[in-house]
Amino acid sequence: MTCYVWRILQAYDDTEEGRKVCTYYKLTNMPTVLILDPITGQKMRAWEGMIGAERLLEVMFIWEEGK
Repeated sequence: MTCYVWRILQAYDDTEEGRKVCTYYKLTNMPTVLILDPITGQKMRAWEGMIGAERLLEVMFIWEEGK
């Protein structure tokens, strides 16, 4: 059985933390939603632009099922 843990983090690109995230993952368009490997920090998937709450849950579910 595989267990997924989701951590939601919101960082504005004009803050120190946000700039670090943008630089590290080479993000140019905001907003961006990332799925990161919790152990390595590797970017597993990214979506740019606004995503509504229902759509976000859908894509997270589809992504999880496809693993």
